[in-house]
Amino acid sequence: MKESPKNSGALEGQLTAAYVLNGLLEKAKEQSAAENLAHKTAAQDAQNAYEAFNNAMKHIEKARDFVSPTNLHNVLGSGPTKHGEIAEQVEVCVTNARQVIRKLPEIANIDNVPRTGAVDYDINGIPIQSKFYNNAERTLEQGVLEHLSKYPNFASDANLYGYPDKAGIYHIPKDQYETLLQIKNGGYIEGLRGTTQEKIRNSILSLEERTGKDFSEVVRPSISKYSEVQINTVEKNLDGHEESLKEYNKNEIK
Repeated sequence: MKESPKNSGALEGQLTAAYVLNGLLEKAKEQSAAENLAHKTAAQDAQNAYEAFNNAMKHIEKARDFVSPTNLHNVLGSGPTKHGEIAEQVEVCVTNARQVIRKLPEIANIDNVPRTGAVDYDINGIPIQSKFYNNAERTLEQGVLEHLSKYPNFASDANLYGYPDKAGIYHIPKDQYETLLQIKNGGYIEGLRGTTQEKIRNSILSLEERTGKDFSEVVRPSISKYSEVQINTVEKNLDGHEESLKEYNKNEIK
């Protein structure tokens, strides 16, 4: 018997509805699976961020332990000069904290470097000597230039100091670095005698002649100012670095 047009249309309608329903169910399943995957990924990302933050905090705590009152007697120097080694530890620990919170490898090393010698620490395999005196002139002349006189190949070939195919650099307080750079470029520093500024400018020229490099290739700014690594200020400085890491972590897990 031939199917009536009315029945045929009803059947087609049912098939179409079933097809659409199946499609909606499949789409719902796919969406659910995608949402589950997104939730799992978000949870894993949050866990990774949590672990990275904890690893970063270990480096900050390492610096805190070094500058704690119970350990100060182990820091090289007398009371007024202990800031030198404190600056080194802060540089290395904060550098590594900034790395690991981004899930990157540690790049700063001080534990395997002798505490006295041509090199204080290395970053990315580059040997670094840190010089922190109480003003830019002394840091440059009594720090950098005197060290270069004692280790004349430091800024060109550090092989003698355990770093084959590497040239060493100097880290100085970042505020003093800006002062020296401004003087080098012909600027004038308010409150600093003209004769002192001219002396500094000549010392920078001497450094460049002795190394065959531009000042900024040999001398780089530390992450710290001179005032931030004193015994009575370093804890506050570390608090600031910790807060920055917390803010970064907060943004990571949003």
